[in-house]
Order: sequence, then C-alpha cells, then structure tokens
Amino acid sequence: MGQMLDEVTGRPAGGVRVDLRRQSGVALEPNAATFTTSADGMFHFDTKAADGTEAIVTVTIAAPGYPSYEVSDVRLRATVKTGEATILTPWSTGRPTLPYVVELFKNGTDDERVKNTLVEFRRTAGPLVMSGDSPVPVIQKMTSDAGWVYFFRELTADRAGDIVGDITVYLPPPNAPFVIRGASFPAVPQFRPADLLARVGVGSQ
Repeated sequence: MGQMLDEVTGRPAGGVRVDLRRQSGVALEPNAATFTTSADGMFHFDTKAADGTEAIVTVTIAAPGYPSYEVSDVRLRATVKTGEATILTPWSTGRPTLPYVVELFKNGTDDERVKNTLVEFRRTAGPLVMSGDSPVPVIQKMTSDAGWVYFFRELTADRAGDIVGDITVYLPPPNAPFVIRGASFPAVPQFRPADLLARVGVGSQ
C-alpha cells in the first residue's frame, strides 16, 4: 500500500490512477490491475498471489493535471496476515526527481574542492531527463565555491530508474578536461526527497 501526495501542495491526492503490472516473481491473479487513490491519497495493491514469496511489478501513476510516469522493479511481498503489508514511502503526483548534489574535489589532496568550474553531464542511458515536456540530453553547470554542482535542480525524469551519463569537468589550462564515464543517478518517485551528496574525485592522483 502507499500514498500519493500532490507535488505542488503536498496534500493527499485523491483520484489518481495507479496501474500495476507483474514483471516477475510469484504469480499474481490478476497479473495486471488498476486502482484509484481515495480522498486521503491512499492506494492498495489488493491482488492474490500463488504463494507467500515476492513479486516484482511495474507501477504506472496517472494523476489528473500531471504527466503520467512509470516505476519499474517495485518489490512486493505477499502475505496472509491481516495488517501486514509492504508499505511504500509517499510518492509524488509529479514526475520522478533526481535529488543529488555532486561535490567535486581534486584527487591527491586532503579535500581541495574544484571551484567555479564548468561541468557537463551528458546522458547516455536510462530515463530521459526532462525540462517540462522537453528532453535535456546535455546539462552544463558551474561548480560553487564549495565545489558543489546541482545538475538536476528543477528537472525531472520521464520515469523512475537509473539515469546514466558521462561527467566532464573542464579544468583550467594546462589541464585537459577530466571525464567520469558511466555515472549513475537514480530518478525516484518519492515526494520531495532530501538531497543526497555524491563526492567525486577529479584529476590524476
């Protein structure tokens, strides 16, 4: 079971369509089902399982006034006990977000930050990064005095999952640009999650 909260107001969101589709794991009856959140934003996955093991499902959220989005690989454990259920953290009616700040420091130093430097993130796989309804394949930002960069502030993803890309740090001459390949940032459906800090070393040791 879970709860939907309105992305703008933070209030419980009733009337949200929640579609469930089995991916793998224990057989479900039915394998696909549709639910609608109640006035308090709550929804329940009330399906029957072949045994008491785990099902892996895809959930699609369609809230009035918001683009729909998909969350794959949701793990649900079947139970026969009253009051025992998989409880999901509150999800948002808005698209999944990327609550990350990247902190860049120079390799081989105690903690020398890469300050006021142009940094680029180029998506190579996974969900699309979105600005409104437009995909954003490349993001360029300047690091702060603390060596921090918020690549995804005010951006969302078209679905939940790991966004993978290459980070290029444009170090000042005579240094060549430093590339970190295959950086991964999970887009999450949770309502307004706290920022997570990812520290990345830059330059030769």
